[in-house]
Amino acid sequence: MQVMTAKLQSRGYLTLPASIRQLLKVKEGEEVSFVVRDNGDIVLCSTLALLNKAIEVDAFFEETGIPFDEWKKDGAAIRAKLFKEMYPDIAEIPNQ
Repeated sequence: MQVMTAKLQSRGYLTLPASIRQLLKVKEGEEVSFVVRDNGDIVLCSTLALLNKAIEVDAFFEETGIPFDEWKKDGAAIRAKLFKEMYPDIAEIPNQ
């Protein structure tokens, strides 16, 4: 993992280091997106790359005919079952 820094300027401007711009494949004038995850982490990515990934995901669900909400619900149930199988000692501890 690499950590790079940039200084926030007085008007809120932030200059991305050249190495970050190269990794993101963004050029002057292109947009970047800040994705805030549920745990509070913030991910910086190319807006174009993010849009392309969203199009891929939409196409997947359209091709399979599975509604996203159903897939998400089924995935949660499968993860819960696997958790109980892998960690039987703590899976049954009630929420306090």
